[in-house]
Amino acid sequence: MIGLIAGDIIGSPYRNNNTEDEKRHHFTLFASSEKVTLDPQRRRASSRSYEAKPTAVTSGALEVARWLLDTDRSAASLRQCLEDGGVKRSPTPIEALAMLSPVGEFAATADEAVGLGAVAMTVLSSDTEDIAGAQAWSRLCWMAAHGGTVREMSEVAREEFGESLGRTPAEYRALLTGAFVENDSRTLTLGEGKAAVDWRTVLPAVITLALGGESCEDVVRRAVALGGDSSTVAAPAGALSEPLFKD
Repeated sequence: MIGLIAGDIIGSPYRNNNTEDEKRHHFTLFASSEKVTLDPQRRRASSRSYEAKPTAVTSGALEVARWLLDTDRSAASLRQCLEDGGVKRSPTPIEALAMLSPVGEFAATADEAVGLGAVAMTVLSSDTEDIAGAQAWSRLCWMAAHGGTVREMSEVAREEFGESLGRTPAEYRALLTGAFVENDSRTLTLGEGKAAVDWRTVLPAVITLALGGESCEDVVRRAVALGGDSSTVAAPAGALSEPLFKD
Protein backbone atom coordinates (compact mmCIF):
# COMPACT_ATOMS: atom_id res chain seq x y z
CA MET A 1 0.00 0.00 0.00
CA ILE A 2 2.75 2.47 0.90
CA GLY A 3 4.52 1.86 -2.40
CA LEU A 4 1.33 2.39 -4.38
CA ILE A 5 0.47 5.64 -2.59
CA ALA A 6 4.04 6.95 -2.91
CA GLY A 7 4.18 6.10 -6.61
CA ASP A 8 0.81 7.73 -7.21
CA ILE A 9 1.81 10.97 -5.47
CA ILE A 10 5.34 11.09 -6.92
CA GLY A 11 4.08 10.55 -10.44
CA SER A 12 1.17 12.99 -10.28
CA PRO A 13 3.07 16.26 -11.03
CA TYR A 14 4.57 14.77 -14.18
CA ARG A 15 1.41 13.40 -15.78
CA ASN A 16 1.60 13.72 -19.57
CA ASN A 17 4.65 16.00 -19.35
CA ASN A 18 6.96 14.25 -21.79
CA THR A 19 9.84 16.66 -22.35
CA GLU A 20 13.41 15.40 -22.47
CA ASP A 21 14.08 16.69 -18.94
CA GLU A 22 11.27 14.58 -17.57
CA LYS A 23 12.54 11.42 -19.27
CA ARG A 24 15.51 11.40 -16.92
CA HIS A 25 14.97 9.54 -13.69
CA HIS A 26 17.13 11.80 -11.50
CA PHE A 27 14.49 14.20 -10.20
CA THR A 28 13.25 15.37 -6.80
CA LEU A 29 10.80 12.82 -5.46
CA PHE A 30 8.70 15.25 -3.46
CA ALA A 31 9.07 18.79 -4.75
CA SER A 32 9.25 21.58 -2.16
CA SER A 33 6.70 23.68 -4.08
CA GLU A 34 3.06 22.71 -4.37
CA LYS A 35 3.10 22.74 -8.16
CA VAL A 36 5.79 21.44 -10.47
CA THR A 37 6.62 22.12 -14.10
CA LEU A 38 10.10 20.95 -15.01
CA ASP A 39 10.66 22.32 -18.48
CA PRO A 40 11.50 26.09 -18.52
CA GLN A 41 10.14 26.63 -22.04
CA ARG A 42 6.91 24.85 -21.18
CA ARG A 43 6.65 26.93 -18.00
CA ARG A 44 7.03 30.16 -19.97
CA ALA A 45 4.66 29.07 -22.73
CA SER A 46 1.89 27.82 -20.49
CA SER A 47 0.66 28.26 -16.95
CA ARG A 48 -0.36 24.61 -16.85
CA SER A 49 1.14 22.68 -13.96
CA TYR A 50 0.27 19.74 -11.77
CA GLU A 51 -0.08 19.34 -8.04
CA ALA A 52 1.67 16.51 -6.23
CA LYS A 53 -1.31 14.72 -4.75
CA PRO A 54 -2.90 11.27 -4.68
CA THR A 55 -5.29 10.42 -7.50
CA ALA A 56 -8.37 8.20 -7.65
CA VAL A 57 -6.08 5.15 -7.70
CA THR A 58 -5.06 5.75 -4.10
CA SER A 59 -8.67 6.36 -3.02
CA GLY A 60 -9.77 3.14 -4.70
CA ALA A 61 -6.91 1.12 -3.24
CA LEU A 62 -7.76 2.33 0.26
CA GLU A 63 -11.37 1.24 -0.21
CA VAL A 64 -10.24 -2.15 -1.56
CA ALA A 65 -8.07 -2.53 1.56
CA ARG A 66 -11.09 -1.68 3.74
CA TRP A 67 -13.09 -4.31 1.87
CA LEU A 68 -10.34 -6.90 2.40
CA LEU A 69 -10.36 -6.25 6.16
CA ASP A 70 -14.05 -7.14 6.29
CA THR A 71 -15.27 -10.71 6.70
CA ASP A 72 -17.74 -10.18 3.87
CA ARG A 73 -15.54 -10.08 0.78
CA SER A 74 -18.41 -10.20 -1.68
CA ALA A 75 -18.77 -8.10 -4.83
CA ALA A 76 -21.73 -6.33 -3.22
CA SER A 77 -19.68 -5.30 -0.18
CA LEU A 78 -16.90 -3.92 -2.41
CA ARG A 79 -19.44 -1.87 -4.35
CA GLN A 80 -20.64 -0.45 -1.06
CA CYS A 81 -17.08 0.38 0.08
CA LEU A 82 -16.33 2.18 -3.19
CA GLU A 83 -19.60 4.07 -3.03
CA ASP A 84 -19.07 5.07 0.60
CA GLY A 85 -15.55 6.20 -0.23
CA GLY A 86 -16.70 8.38 -3.11
CA VAL A 87 -14.63 6.45 -5.65
CA LYS A 88 -15.73 7.02 -9.23
CA ARG A 89 -17.77 4.13 -10.59
CA SER A 90 -15.94 3.69 -13.91
CA PRO A 91 -12.16 3.68 -13.47
CA THR A 92 -10.09 2.71 -16.48
CA PRO A 93 -8.93 -0.93 -16.47
CA ILE A 94 -5.35 0.00 -15.53
CA GLU A 95 -6.59 2.21 -12.68
CA ALA A 96 -8.78 -0.67 -11.53
CA LEU A 97 -5.89 -3.14 -11.57
CA ALA A 98 -3.69 -0.75 -9.62
CA MET A 99 -6.47 -0.42 -7.05
CA LEU A 100 -6.36 -4.20 -6.54
CA SER A 101 -2.72 -4.18 -5.39
CA PRO A 102 -3.61 -4.52 -1.66
CA VAL A 103 -4.94 -8.02 -2.41
CA GLY A 104 -1.34 -9.24 -2.36
CA GLU A 105 -0.86 -8.09 1.22
CA PHE A 106 -4.18 -9.28 2.68
CA ALA A 107 -4.68 -12.66 1.00
CA ALA A 108 -3.46 -15.71 2.91
CA THR A 109 -2.51 -17.71 -0.19
CA ALA A 110 -1.77 -17.09 -3.85
CA ASP A 111 -4.99 -18.83 -4.86
CA GLU A 112 -6.98 -16.63 -2.49
CA ALA A 113 -5.31 -13.55 -3.99
CA VAL A 114 -6.25 -14.69 -7.50
CA GLY A 115 -9.85 -15.31 -6.41
CA LEU A 116 -10.17 -11.95 -4.65
CA GLY A 117 -8.67 -10.19 -7.66
CA ALA A 118 -11.30 -11.75 -9.89
CA VAL A 119 -14.16 -10.83 -7.53
CA ALA A 120 -12.96 -7.24 -7.25
CA MET A 121 -12.44 -6.81 -10.97
CA THR A 122 -15.97 -7.98 -11.76
CA VAL A 123 -17.16 -4.92 -9.84
CA LEU A 124 -14.94 -2.61 -11.88
CA SER A 125 -15.07 -4.27 -15.31
CA SER A 126 -17.03 -7.09 -16.93
CA ASP A 127 -14.41 -7.72 -19.61
CA THR A 128 -13.00 -11.26 -19.35
CA GLU A 129 -9.51 -10.12 -20.39
CA ASP A 130 -9.53 -7.47 -17.66
CA ILE A 131 -10.50 -10.13 -15.12
CA ALA A 132 -7.68 -12.41 -16.33
CA GLY A 133 -5.27 -9.49 -16.04
CA ALA A 134 -6.50 -8.83 -12.50
CA GLN A 135 -5.88 -12.45 -11.56
CA ALA A 136 -2.32 -12.39 -12.92
CA TRP A 137 -1.60 -9.03 -11.26
CA SER A 138 -3.02 -10.20 -7.92
CA ARG A 139 -0.83 -13.31 -8.02
CA LEU A 140 2.29 -11.23 -8.71
CA CYS A 141 1.44 -8.79 -5.90
CA TRP A 142 0.97 -11.73 -3.54
CA MET A 143 4.30 -13.23 -4.58
CA ALA A 144 6.09 -9.92 -4.04
CA ALA A 145 4.59 -9.62 -0.55
CA HIS A 146 5.33 -13.23 0.43
CA GLY A 147 8.92 -13.84 -0.55
CA GLY A 148 8.56 -14.70 -4.24
CA THR A 149 11.87 -14.56 -6.10
CA VAL A 150 12.49 -12.53 -9.24
CA ARG A 151 12.88 -15.77 -11.19
CA GLU A 152 9.56 -17.18 -9.94
CA MET A 153 7.74 -13.94 -10.63
CA SER A 154 9.29 -13.69 -14.08
CA GLU A 155 7.94 -17.13 -14.98
CA VAL A 156 4.42 -16.22 -13.85
CA ALA A 157 4.55 -12.87 -15.65
CA ARG A 158 5.79 -14.49 -18.86
CA GLU A 159 2.79 -16.83 -18.91
CA GLU A 160 0.38 -13.90 -18.93
CA PHE A 161 2.24 -11.14 -20.76
CA GLY A 162 4.63 -13.05 -23.03
CA GLU A 163 6.55 -10.95 -25.52
CA SER A 164 5.24 -7.70 -24.04
CA LEU A 165 7.78 -8.14 -21.23
CA GLY A 166 11.43 -7.23 -21.53
CA ARG A 167 11.21 -4.26 -23.87
CA THR A 168 13.67 -1.41 -23.45
CA PRO A 169 12.64 1.76 -21.55
CA ALA A 170 12.69 3.64 -24.86
CA GLU A 171 10.20 1.19 -26.37
CA TYR A 172 7.86 1.38 -23.38
CA ARG A 173 8.14 5.17 -23.42
CA ALA A 174 7.17 5.21 -27.09
CA LEU A 175 4.08 3.11 -26.38
CA LEU A 176 3.05 5.10 -23.31
CA THR A 177 3.43 8.51 -24.96
CA GLY A 178 1.88 7.58 -28.30
CA ALA A 179 5.03 7.88 -30.39
CA PHE A 180 4.58 4.27 -31.50
CA VAL A 181 1.87 1.64 -31.33
CA GLU A 182 2.03 -2.13 -31.25
CA ASN A 183 0.55 -3.90 -34.28
CA ASP A 184 -0.84 -7.41 -34.65
CA SER A 185 2.62 -8.91 -35.14
CA ARG A 186 3.74 -7.31 -31.84
CA THR A 187 6.16 -4.95 -33.56
CA LEU A 188 6.27 -1.20 -33.04
CA THR A 189 5.00 1.08 -35.79
CA LEU A 190 4.81 4.86 -35.90
CA GLY A 191 1.83 6.12 -33.93
CA GLU A 192 -0.32 9.22 -34.08
CA GLY A 193 0.24 10.62 -30.62
CA LYS A 194 -2.37 8.42 -28.94
CA ALA A 195 -0.91 7.01 -25.75
CA ALA A 196 -1.52 3.37 -24.87
CA VAL A 197 -2.44 3.83 -21.20
CA ASP A 198 -3.85 0.34 -20.87
CA TRP A 199 -2.91 -2.49 -18.52
CA ARG A 200 -1.65 -4.53 -21.49
CA THR A 201 1.04 -1.88 -21.96
CA VAL A 202 1.47 -0.47 -18.45
CA LEU A 203 1.77 -3.74 -16.50
CA PRO A 204 4.46 -5.30 -18.73
CA ALA A 205 6.44 -2.07 -18.39
CA VAL A 206 5.95 -1.99 -14.60
CA ILE A 207 6.80 -5.68 -14.17
CA THR A 208 9.91 -5.37 -16.34
CA LEU A 209 11.11 -2.38 -14.29
CA ALA A 210 10.33 -4.02 -10.94
CA LEU A 211 11.99 -7.35 -11.71
CA GLY A 212 15.07 -5.61 -13.07
CA GLY A 213 15.23 -2.82 -10.50
CA GLU A 214 17.53 -2.12 -7.56
CA SER A 215 15.02 -0.67 -5.07
CA CYS A 216 11.49 0.65 -4.86
CA GLU A 217 12.77 4.20 -5.33
CA ASP A 218 14.74 3.16 -8.41
CA VAL A 219 11.69 1.47 -9.94
CA VAL A 220 9.32 4.39 -9.23
CA ARG A 221 11.81 6.91 -10.64
CA ARG A 222 12.19 4.89 -13.83
CA ALA A 223 8.42 4.43 -14.10
CA VAL A 224 7.85 8.19 -13.93
CA ALA A 225 10.64 8.72 -16.46
CA LEU A 226 8.78 6.61 -19.01
CA GLY A 227 6.39 9.53 -19.54
CA GLY A 228 2.72 9.39 -20.36
CA ASP A 229 0.26 9.21 -17.46
CA SER A 230 3.04 8.99 -14.89
CA SER A 231 0.92 8.49 -11.78
CA THR A 232 -0.99 5.62 -13.39
CA VAL A 233 2.33 3.97 -14.26
CA ALA A 234 4.19 4.78 -11.03
CA ALA A 235 1.38 3.64 -8.69
CA PRO A 236 1.49 -0.07 -9.70
CA ALA A 237 5.28 0.18 -10.02
CA GLY A 238 5.48 1.22 -6.37
CA ALA A 239 2.87 -1.33 -5.33
CA LEU A 240 4.86 -4.23 -6.80
CA SER A 241 8.38 -3.07 -5.94
CA GLU A 242 7.90 -1.90 -2.33
CA PRO A 243 7.15 -5.37 -0.90
CA LEU A 244 9.62 -6.96 -3.34
CA PHE A 245 12.55 -4.86 -2.10
CA LYS A 246 11.09 -4.21 1.37
CA ASP A 247 12.37 -0.62 1.40
